Amino acid sequence: MYIKMDVSEYFETLFNNNSTALTLNYTNILTFCKYPQICEFSNTQSKNYMCTECKNNPAHIDILDRRFWCEIVSDKNKCFFCCLSKAYVRLDSIIDHLCYMLVHCHKLKSLVLSGGLVNATQVGQICLAITSDSRLEYLNLKALNLSCGDCGTISIGQMLKTNTSLKKLNLSCNRLTSSDLASITQNLKYNSCLLSLNISKNYIDYGGCILMADALISNTSLTSCHMGTNYITKRFGDNDDSPIAYNDNGLRELCNALIKNNTLEILKLGFCGIDNMGSKWIGKCLKNNTSLRLLDVSSNNIDDNGCMYISNGIKMNNTLKRLKLSNNKITNIIDIADAIKSNNRCNIDVLDIGKNNINSSMQYISDMLMTNTSITSLNLQKVSMDVHGLRWLYRSLKTNKIIIDLNLSNNDLDADALPLIRKILLRNNLTSLNVVDNHFEMDDVILDCLKSNYTLLHLNYNGIDIGGIEKINSCTNRNYINRKYKTCLLLEMLCTDEW
Repeated sequence: MYIKMDVSEYFETLFNNNSTALTLNYTNILTFCKYPQICEFSNTQSKNYMCTECKNNPAHIDILDRRFWCEIVSDKNKCFFCCLSKAYVRLDSIIDHLCYMLVHCHKLKSLVLSGGLVNATQVGQICLAITSDSRLEYLNLKALNLSCGDCGTISIGQMLKTNTSLKKLNLSCNRLTSSDLASITQNLKYNSCLLSLNISKNYIDYGGCILMADALISNTSLTSCHMGTNYITKRFGDNDDSPIAYNDNGLRELCNALIKNNTLEILKLGFCGIDNMGSKWIGKCLKNNTSLRLLDVSSNNIDDNGCMYISNGIKMNNTLKRLKLSNNKITNIIDIADAIKSNNRCNIDVLDIGKNNINSSMQYISDMLMTNTSITSLNLQKVSMDVHGLRWLYRSLKTNKIIIDLNLSNNDLDADALPLIRKILLRNNLTSLNVVDNHFEMDDVILDCLKSNYTLLHLNYNGIDIGGIEKINSCTNRNYINRKYKTCLLLEMLCTDEW
């Protein structure tokens, strides 16, 4: 027994309100229609509550595909499958309403479809509506399982060929393979409006990387490409079940394409299995590219030799602004430090080298910072830094007034580091300091120095007791009254792992 729900009122309200953004999922629709509580269960959780009758009835298994349900059966003695079999919502007319809105509601700028609400065929209908006369600028098709063989990716490619409004497209978490990417990249060559493409967290191997490289040679509009968490340095077998061999041909072609491309500014290649051979191509790209502003190669397999290749590119580059090398296998950062130091035209202002065991290289980082005038944000999270490494850092921060954002979290700093941290707070122009998860407690000396600090806005420290918070608040309130420029200290008890 299914419950059919009329969603016309839902879309009519959106249409009449001239909505500019629409996030479409079961939760939003059911909440609007004032249905009872929405319940979300994973397959594993659901099976744990399956009664014997439901286990023996295959008809109930069909409802495992959906995540959001409307709980209208209050009998607690029945398992969730008994309830869900009566409460499964069929949104038969949702696509027709949505397509009508895309064609006729010219104020709709953003559309987010999530979590299995539509299938690949229905995505094709949506893309056809967008192709017509839509004003849509942002389309999020994340996690809709647009896998190999589905017509969804073909429709997306055709949409890109003719659409003149879409600026951002998110296709992450769709299990896309290199074959699925063919239609998209082929039509991306002729697209002149798309600015941002996210194809991260898919199953794209080196073949897909070659297709993307070919598209970037011709495309003149794309400024951001997120390809992280893919298999671009691998090759899949005939069954496409798991990568079977290392192959850097795709990354080589991508880097060669970026030498010719002069519009792409953001390239994210984190979690792609890049090793030293891949780093060689990245270094060559940096040496000749004139458009990249952000390069993310974090969470790969780059070690000191790979770091040397990248540093060779940095020596000749004067356009890169943000470099992320965190969570690799680097133990000696001397090549990167020397490259930045020797390049008088280096414009890197955000340097992320965290989660690498580089405490022994802090002297070289200090030497580089002594003369550097571009880096404003430095991430040294989880680099095994001890008090000796901090001393080298402090030596440069005594004179360097450019760095305003410093991350020293998850290191081996103990109570001996507190005097140095106090001096940093007093001498430097820091606006943000992160010392989460070290081996010291904030003492009265540090709290007292905050009275004389006129720049710090963010202090991330998760070991302060209630008394410490009260002391910091008293320092802050006193400074708030006496300062010429009204600034405040934001104390965050928890710090996320994102940077």
